[in-house]
Amino acid sequence: MRRSSSRTARLAVAVAVAAAALTVPLADVGLVAANDEASAGRRTRSCQLAFRSDRSGAMDIWVLDRDGDRLRNLTADDNFDTQPSWSPSGNEIVFSTDTDTTGADLVAVRANGGRRVQLTDNSSNEFQPAWSPNRNQIAFVSDRTGNEDIYVLDLRSDGQRQLTDSIAQDSFPQWSPDGRYVSFFSRRDGGNAELYVMNADGSAQRRLTETAASEFISTWSPDGRQLAYVRQDEAEQQIWVIDVSTTMARQLTFQPGTKQKPDWSPDGRLIAFHGTAAGTSDNEILTVDADVMGPVQRITTSPANDSQPDWNPRCR
Repeated sequence: MRRSSSRTARLAVAVAVAAAALTVPLADVGLVAANDEASAGRRTRSCQLAFRSDRSGAMDIWVLDRDGDRLRNLTADDNFDTQPSWSPSGNEIVFSTDTDTTGADLVAVRANGGRRVQLTDNSSNEFQPAWSPNRNQIAFVSDRTGNEDIYVLDLRSDGQRQLTDSIAQDSFPQWSPDGRYVSFFSRRDGGNAELYVMNADGSAQRRLTETAASEFISTWSPDGRQLAYVRQDEAEQQIWVIDVSTTMARQLTFQPGTKQKPDWSPDGRLIAFHGTAAGTSDNEILTVDADVMGPVQRITTSPANDSQPDWNPRCR
């Protein structure tokens, strides 16, 4: 990661090129500010989802309201933009972008479409970012050692630290609501994808699932007691929910079709995910009730591929 020589110099660069993409600490260009939480609380926002879509001809990050209104393209470039994650204030979105020349890197952008900040600049691939609840860290996956492991980027210092060091794939980190734990999935035990939880510093890694199926891509409930995740038995994918303490699991969806990347709504009522709705072959953004086995609802109805939904945490 590139670094300027001093905080003053970085701020000067930010002012001079306010609309340009930068490779400096997020805090130093005002995207992580002390008043972000207060300002977000004063604003009146409708409930928003960020997601990726190729409806423009390229894979971009899009934002829309929960009812499907006010759709807008946030990135609108020729890169492969994917895996959006909102900041806790709801003012920024971090995502992975691949120019197809230097590998994928992490980039943050204002949710209103303002300037971009490049957070990593490596020849390896950095992807699957997840913003921490305290706004100061971003967990992500990197293949810099030749294997997919989980790392954390400190936005205050630019420091990076490795949380997992398995010979197998460790992927899709997600912070617990209190920031004490990180869930992920791994193929370290026999090659089958299973769910794991660890402390935020990478210690005390423990396995949550142990079945013949593959379990992966989890999301925490707002109270931190449960994880929703994808379970795949042969070719069938369904959304399941597991109690983190007891490891008791229940099936939430039963409809045929693919289901991926669940994300629990901040009010705890819905789980968004992407998959193929009845009568379609392309991915759409879908929701299901988090507590009962209700019908799956479509949020998007595009002939393109819409996927990887992420709720604005200020959605209530």
